[in-house]
Amino acid sequence: MDKNLEKEKELYRKERKERISKNAKANEKGSSKGRDHTAAISKVLSWIFCIVLVGAIVVGAVVQFGVPQKVLKAVKIDGKSYSAAEYAFYYSSVYNSFANYSKNYGATYADGFDYNQPAENQTHTDSDGNEETFDKYFAKLAVDNMANVKRYYAKALENNIELTEEDNETINEAMTQFDSQRENYSVSSYLSKIYGRGVTERLFKKIITEQQYVTRFKDVKTEEFNNDITADKINAEYSANKKDYDVVDFRWYTIDIDTTAADTDKAKSDAEAKADEFIAAVKADGNTEDAFKKQAILFLDKDSEDYESDKETYSKDGATILHKTDYATVSSSVSEDAANWVYSVDDNGNYNRPAGEMAKYSTDEYVYIIYTLGAPYQDTVKPVSVRHILCAFSTEGTQEVPTDEQKQAAKEKAEKVLQSYKDALSQSGKDYDEDAFVNLVADNSDDTGTSSKGGLIEDMINNDQYVAEFEDWAFAEGNYAGEARKTGDVGIIETEYGYHVMYFVGQADEPSWYTTIKDKLVDSESDKYWEDFDAQFSDDDVTTVDWVKDRVVASQNKKFAQN
Repeated sequence: MDKNLEKEKELYRKERKERISKNAKANEKGSSKGRDHTAAISKVLSWIFCIVLVGAIVVGAVVQFGVPQKVLKAVKIDGKSYSAAEYAFYYSSVYNSFANYSKNYGATYADGFDYNQPAENQTHTDSDGNEETFDKYFAKLAVDNMANVKRYYAKALENNIELTEEDNETINEAMTQFDSQRENYSVSSYLSKIYGRGVTERLFKKIITEQQYVTRFKDVKTEEFNNDITADKINAEYSANKKDYDVVDFRWYTIDIDTTAADTDKAKSDAEAKADEFIAAVKADGNTEDAFKKQAILFLDKDSEDYESDKETYSKDGATILHKTDYATVSSSVSEDAANWVYSVDDNGNYNRPAGEMAKYSTDEYVYIIYTLGAPYQDTVKPVSVRHILCAFSTEGTQEVPTDEQKQAAKEKAEKVLQSYKDALSQSGKDYDEDAFVNLVADNSDDTGTSSKGGLIEDMINNDQYVAEFEDWAFAEGNYAGEARKTGDVGIIETEYGYHVMYFVGQADEPSWYTTIKDKLVDSESDKYWEDFDAQFSDDDVTTVDWVKDRVVASQNKKFAQN
């Protein structure tokens, strides 16, 4: 048991004995004056009752307002102790983080945690195969997070880090984020309800301020690392590992393996034989891209109920082509052997896979046929960012193809939105105004994936990830005036989804391969810095008062279960 707690209990026992002794003497003194014994006893009992009642009220108030949580120490980090209330905040934060992931994305994305079930009734398995209940796992993470914040905060102060105006705004927003939810609760009462007893407004601000210092410190260090990365370092990394950064164009076709067949080996062999027939047919027809696209249609299963829709799909050029595909994507989408074949090099390290070569690669479900369009290359096109407002074709029921009336309605809506933007420009006198465009997104865009971000699609590369009309506009060589695409360009395009009101945000300063390498080198230096920093501490530098910590965990688990 904690020695300080023992000392406090001993003092309490000593004071209690003195009170009893004093009361006894007073009773004896009262008795010598000839008081009625029954009356005296009744009076003493009434006083004892009052004392017990007042004591109960005081204890209740103390517990209710989180005084024990503020006073009791739960964690000691590098020689300094922190309260149960502060630990409760970190435990609740970890729990809520996992619960939100579980709720929004499913238990799989929350390490298997099901927010519908009590944490103490679920088991977590760590990377070493050890099992423990999720509440114990969360308890450890809370201590780790707490230790990291305290240490990084101290390091931030040591490095004279100062918060920016933006940082202070972030803190102020955090302090007021619950104002619309807390109703008749005071700020401290509401915070205690969410994070645990004893988490007051003052403690909450202290914690988020420390966290903001940590964020600012990490941003400052990242900027330092970023400035340390020179073009020479980037080019050296590219030369040493260009396969990781180059891209390749190729056509592909898949032949299904009948995984339901009684003899799966035969089914796979039949699919591979069909792939050989496909390759032979392409070669016999001139071994051209057009021949490959032609055979892709001819080899469709004519008995399939999807034949007509598949035929329509494969009649489009984009059905069999992959543009700007990196090594990792080929490896994960087909196989590592396929990626090594496409990215093969000679003895001097130069790519040696010419255009027009074909090969097949089998998995458990498919046989892939690859037709090369040339050797891998360095993509020098700089990514672009655009905003858009989708005015979708309004189709009803199972109708897939919009009517002329529906298409016209979508077009008129898009034209009206674009005119609203132009009217805003006329009023402001600006040549372009991104904020004015963003203001129109929420009320007009049918694209739920981007409407919450002001319609922003950031760092696009022209690799067929978006419909052709969308990419063609974003990467147009020129606009209507015949000039290079510039910030503020707007327009309307039609895709299979509807009409898009487009706004060109801008183009990146560097191509993707360059920024990919730079980010990788920055991350490497950053990781090394923080690993070296963490290495100066040991597990013995962090201790917990387990009975206090366990009490916090049990209390918070009960609260979460009720909610």
